Amino acid sequence: MEWQGYASIALVAVQVGVQPLLTIQYLSVYANKTVVVIIQELVKIVGGIITLTLANQWNEIAKIWNFRESLELAFFPSLIYSIQNVLAFVAYDHLDPLTFNLINQTKIISAAVFLYLLLKRKQTQRQLLSLVIVFFVAVMLSIDTEAHKGQSKTSQQTNSSTGSTFKKNEEFGLSAVLAASLFSGLAGTLVQKALQQSASTNNSGRNSLFYTIEMGFYGIVLMVLRLCFEMYLHILDGKKIIEKGVFHDLNWTCLVPITSNAVGGIGVGMLTKYAGVINKSYAMILGIMITGILRCLFWEEPMTVAMIAGVPMVMLSIYLNIQGSAETKSKEKTS
Repeated sequence: MEWQGYASIALVAVQVGVQPLLTIQYLSVYANKTVVVIIQELVKIVGGIITLTLANQWNEIAKIWNFRESLELAFFPSLIYSIQNVLAFVAYDHLDPLTFNLINQTKIISAAVFLYLLLKRKQTQRQLLSLVIVFFVAVMLSIDTEAHKGQSKTSQQTNSSTGSTFKKNEEFGLSAVLAASLFSGLAGTLVQKALQQSASTNNSGRNSLFYTIEMGFYGIVLMVLRLCFEMYLHILDGKKIIEKGVFHDLNWTCLVPITSNAVGGIGVGMLTKYAGVINKSYAMILGIMITGILRCLFWEEPMTVAMIAGVPMVMLSIYLNIQGSAETKSKEKTS
């Protein structure tokens, strides 16, 4: 693995580790989450364009790009990722940052299911054990969150327009992060299938950064259309825009978590290309470790026993999943 691979692992690890804390610290709980995701995708697109321009890769991309293939490979994953991102921002508001990052790893369960359904890829014994562990941790943390609900003082913001105080809804947060994990597994499998399909049709494969730009563009189009539909029906985020405006409770500080998330999205694309999907899991392990350390240093509420136990268990689960994936690749090469 070259330096780009190690750099992308470090980038994704730091982003995963700090993202929940940055979001809670700098993004208002009253902000319209769909608008936040649209801004995030715009930042991601701008970052990708700048990077590709500096790398002088546009001529290479233009030679192999066509609109039909772009729609086939990027449109549907972008729809799923846009929903997942909104759900993730909602979950940040209602869950402890470490709890979010740990339960979010249930995406390896959904990924395993969709890998089997879409790519006919079976799980090894190590991978099955890793799925059992992460499922147990998710159940343990869900029970722990329910037992301590309403006790957190962090992120209890006051609405400037109504004067009401935001109260965390742990059940809603758990539902949001589990749904986001489900969508993440599906989207990740579709992206993997798309990149494999692209690699089989041309030697160089699809440019990961440009693929990120494509998905960001389609995601913005889909979210704007959804907001227009919701405004017409006067429901959900569309209703919020009619009543409070597009940028209600958003200021320049929101760019901190938005830019972090966008950089993470670009980093995942680079990691997939330069380090491989398996090595992405090492970034997740490091990211969880970073979240745990930062939470100990900067959070008011102490970690619960379930959180302390959950950190090494999830790290072990991810490691077993890595070993299982490596075992599967070794068998495929041998055969």
